[in-house]
Amino acid sequence: MESFVQVRKRGGQEYLYEVTPYYDKEKKQIRQTVKYLGKNVDGKPVKVRETAKKPRRALGYGEFQPLLKIVEELGLKEILQDELPDRDVKTALLLAFNRVLRPVSMRNVESWYEASYLSEQSEFRDLQTTSQRLSEFLERIGESDASTGLFKGMIQRFSTGALIYDLTSLSSYSKLINMLEYGYNRDGLSTAQVNLSIVTDKDSGIPLMYDVYPGSIVDVSTLFNTVRRIKDLGIARYTMIIDRGFFSKDNLQLLFDENVVFVIPASTTLKSVKEMITSLHDDIKDPDNLRKYHDTVIFVKPVSIDVDGLVVKGYYYYDRNRENLDTNLFYKRLYNVVDELKNRHIKNPYDTERIVRSIAGKLYNYIEVQRNIDSSLTVTIKKNAVSQRINRMGRYILCYHGEMTWEECLRTYKERDQVEKRFHHLKNDLDAVPLNVRKESTMKGFLFICFLALILRMRLQKHLEETRLDKKYCVEDLILELEKIHMIKLEDGDWLLSELTKKQKDIIERMSLESCYQKTGK
Repeated sequence: MESFVQVRKRGGQEYLYEVTPYYDKEKKQIRQTVKYLGKNVDGKPVKVRETAKKPRRALGYGEFQPLLKIVEELGLKEILQDELPDRDVKTALLLAFNRVLRPVSMRNVESWYEASYLSEQSEFRDLQTTSQRLSEFLERIGESDASTGLFKGMIQRFSTGALIYDLTSLSSYSKLINMLEYGYNRDGLSTAQVNLSIVTDKDSGIPLMYDVYPGSIVDVSTLFNTVRRIKDLGIARYTMIIDRGFFSKDNLQLLFDENVVFVIPASTTLKSVKEMITSLHDDIKDPDNLRKYHDTVIFVKPVSIDVDGLVVKGYYYYDRNRENLDTNLFYKRLYNVVDELKNRHIKNPYDTERIVRSIAGKLYNYIEVQRNIDSSLTVTIKKNAVSQRINRMGRYILCYHGEMTWEECLRTYKERDQVEKRFHHLKNDLDAVPLNVRKESTMKGFLFICFLALILRMRLQKHLEETRLDKKYCVEDLILELEKIHMIKLEDGDWLLSELTKKQKDIIERMSLESCYQKTGK
């Protein structure tokens, strides 16, 4: 009788056995002998514990697969190949992977690379990853026009017309870079810094372009350069969503002159804005102003604001729920600050202001503190300042240019807020500050890599949200779980994927990565 292969399932894993039927003369019946062949891998038996195939080493594999899929999905390799030679494209992607997965200094990239399966894949094999070669690579990228080519490619593929503009500072302790100057630092640091402006597509959350300016250049200049650069890159019609830090006559006049459709929250530091909020404090509650946004009842009134002679259209919003939440949170923080200061003793009177500021933080302007002879502190709350702050809570004005309803204006800015929260979180994840570099070109090259990593990271976050994996995992948790998946090299040269856990299988299935985790063979 002929033998045949039988599949048996045990513990969620399939195994193959060779079954040979034979006739038992004593019992006068057909019986079988069964021989174990191995685990069922793509229909072929693989003996995991075969003595001839002892593992030689295990390389990192699982964490790279979502990023490799994103590179393919976005066409990043093709975009970069239009500007860079093939080896530089691979090196750029490798460094971007590192910034997302396991940020290390340039001198440690080689060790990280050698411990990954990328070093064995034909696409990334034999890359020069010594510290010296990587520094030369970053300098070369910084001196090239690769960033402009990347921006054009990203804009052509992913721009939907609604752009989020943000400006942040990146600190550096190097004094050898001409671009670094001392200016207003948004991170509160006292080191030299550069300003980095980033434009992101609102709908996809994908960063499209960035630019770098010396730290002393004021925001109006950076905004002007960004608007012109967007036009040069071929975007004719778009909506720019801007942070309130740019709310000034010069910036608004620039946007009007360039006919840019925009949404920007009015800054309460301007007298006209404060007066508007105060004058309509009670009128906004008129039932005629009642609106519903999603499941929240709010009050909305169209307004016009005079910004140093420039009239800007806007909508005044009042949200009672937000007012209550913000008020409770403010009073709770104020109480905690006052309580801590009252129980504090400061021996050196010259340390008083510094210590009080460090404890009070943003609430410093709402208190008065006097140091007593016994080194204790007397704390008085500034009632007028607190009252003015409370009266503004739950109330805000969004200004705009173009044709926009109150709902479109609010929805546009709310969506921007979600992208910005992720972006500011990612700036820390990418370890972009401080920049310990010695040349301007090297700094630009490093920012290019960070920008690539930012694209990958934000797209990965978007995938988590789309698959609802974000309910279980943040990006860090996902990476940690996938880092447990290794590609194991056996003594005979074969590669074998490590066993997958139930959690890992769920992630792989939801992210449609099944084909990436079935590799065995030479």
